[in-house]
Amino acid sequence: MSARASLKVVPDPRRTVDGDTARGASGKRFICYEVPSDYMRPSFEPGDRVEIDTSITQAKQDGVYLLAFPLGEPALRRIQVMIFTGRLRVYCDRDAGSPTVASDEYMPSDIVILGRARRFFRETWLWRGE
Repeated sequence: MSARASLKVVPDPRRTVDGDTARGASGKRFICYEVPSDYMRPSFEPGDRVEIDTSITQAKQDGVYLLAFPLGEPALRRIQVMIFTGRLRVYCDRDAGSPTVASDEYMPSDIVILGRARRFFRETWLWRGE
């Protein structure tokens, strides 16, 4: 099964959904991806819904992308484009502040990008303790 076929798409009430995709004002295709864990904290919390632009499948600038992994589910990762080497540095935000955690570098042809994160939505709960 392909990574795109195994991707969990959740409905987003902010867009008119046509099947698994929605069309934005610019005509690009979007999916809504739900962050499953804290690997991208503090940028994204578990349960956040991230709008992914699936028309962007190459990392030409730094940003957060949805990547396909051969042995697992697709996941969000931050990509830094290394200008002088042409390689892509891939890492989690949770690991970014730790000097002991090395990020992985890849050639652009070695990774599969399913789309680029455009914006995210977070549900906030109001709780009044009594």
